Amino acid sequence: MGQVLLVPGGLGPHMGASAVRDAAARGLERSGWDVVGAPLMLGEAGTVEAMVRQVGGRVYSVPVRGGEPIRYGALADGTAILDRTSVQEHTTQSLAVVLKRVWERTPRRVLLALGGVRQTDFGRGLYQGLGIEPGGGLPRWPLPAPVTHLVLEPSTVPVAGLRARAWVTRLEEWRQRPVGHYSGELGPALAALGVDARPAAAYLIHYLKLAPTLDVADWILTVVPTVGPPVYGGIGAWAAEVARRGRRPTWVLVGQLARGYQDLYRAGPVGLYPLLDQIQTQRQSERRSVTMVEQAAFRLGVAMAATLSPAPRSGRRHERSAEQDGR
Repeated sequence: MGQVLLVPGGLGPHMGASAVRDAAARGLERSGWDVVGAPLMLGEAGTVEAMVRQVGGRVYSVPVRGGEPIRYGALADGTAILDRTSVQEHTTQSLAVVLKRVWERTPRRVLLALGGVRQTDFGRGLYQGLGIEPGGGLPRWPLPAPVTHLVLEPSTVPVAGLRARAWVTRLEEWRQRPVGHYSGELGPALAALGVDARPAAAYLIHYLKLAPTLDVADWILTVVPTVGPPVYGGIGAWAAEVARRGRRPTWVLVGQLARGYQDLYRAGPVGLYPLLDQIQTQRQSERRSVTMVEQAAFRLGVAMAATLSPAPRSGRRHERSAEQDGR
């Protein structure tokens, strides 16, 4: 029939992105579509393991004092990846411990997929663990390996406390350039270290070599648990951008709508398709999530097949057109 690019996120701890992808793919295939794509793990627990499964490589474990061992992935192409589990107990000192171990393996690049981690120390523990004192002279540049921060949230500095804002001001005076506008609680501290910031969903789609499929797929489908105002780096924001460019019809299977979801329509003409087919409690929806994803993907697949099929021409309409042409 045609091809659909499926790039879903997870629906929470009860159903990860890989399970969502499998369920949605079954529904789409039942409706006659050829499915390509991959699950998108944006930094939640399990991102490291999922990326190793998709790309190839190995998972390593790093012991951390006073906490659980932290796992990072050494991917087959020489890239290292960390997820939000590398920030423990609201301090980023554990992130410094893991980064030191990662750099010992001389990776080609380091991806920090921190999944919009919040309630941190704004990077103070990271600096302490790396032995860097803002204002005490600049460390050697560049970093031992290029680092990319896969951003998944807007800047939180404007609503941060006085101590956090004072820390950001200190970083800006040290680096002699603005960094407070960078996204997330760790954005300013990472930017001051020379870390590159990229929107998480768009970067991973490019990294997984799915971007060329955007030009050949008949339409695009993704899945998210909640839709509210678009979050920079999130799947919804990426879907809206793709839809705005007008290259392919783009749909989002969504668990629930939050306040401000209308902003997604303003960002791009993306379609929202509800997973719930009837009123249910949260426990019921979690138990039926696999079935709901598969059925919703099937229904949408059937609808898209009808929408994208060329309209049949009747003989009478053709005759009228010929007469008009003759005039």
